[in-house]
Amino acid sequence: ATTSPVNVRSKARKPLMTPKKKPPKITDKIYFDIEIVNHLDGKSSESGRIELGLFGELCPQTAENFRALSTGETSSEKEVSEVEKLQYKGSIFHRIVPNFIIQGGDLTYGDGSDGMSMYGYDLPKERNGLVFDQPFLLAMANSVTEPQSSHGSQFFITTVKTRWLDDSHVIFGKILRGHDFLLSLSDLGTQSGKPWRSAKIVNCGEILP
Repeated sequence: ATTSPVNVRSKARKPLMTPKKKPPKITDKIYFDIEIVNHLDGKSSESGRIELGLFGELCPQTAENFRALSTGETSSEKEVSEVEKLQYKGSIFHRIVPNFIIQGGDLTYGDGSDGMSMYGYDLPKERNGLVFDQPFLLAMANSVTEPQSSHGSQFFITTVKTRWLDDSHVIFGKILRGHDFLLSLSDLGTQSGKPWRSAKIVNCGEILP
């Protein structure tokens, strides 16, 4: 099970004057082909592609988990048959809040109540010091059972700066292409988080050099 980021803004602290850090290295690139589907007739009304870059050097286990779930690969460590079926292809973005986040990756029930890593268990957080100081960052949603220390397969993409989420979620990538399409996805959201149209990942995989 997984907890979702909370859309609550706290008082901003004055930023410390520190030298600019070098941007994290992109080690892997992933694509999602997404279709927006009408609830009434089930027909696709719009489609688009987003490309995501992963920070594999800063958080190797988290990035590899996301990459493998995107390609549908299996692992020799897997012993649970259900785990072999886990992949982001065919999953939906179950929670969309305008001017906040787009969240998906519940490969168990599709409603945000669960999720599982490629290994069949929650992964420990790889804390890396990155902060939500810009939009279009890729981060993991926290596990319900151990929200302070672990996550599974659920992820979210921010559409604005969300500094109140600093230190509570692991940032492991960013959006490289498809920003405008993501903003159109954000328009499907509501304050409750339940989108008024379904956004489904119909295909996904790794972009090889």
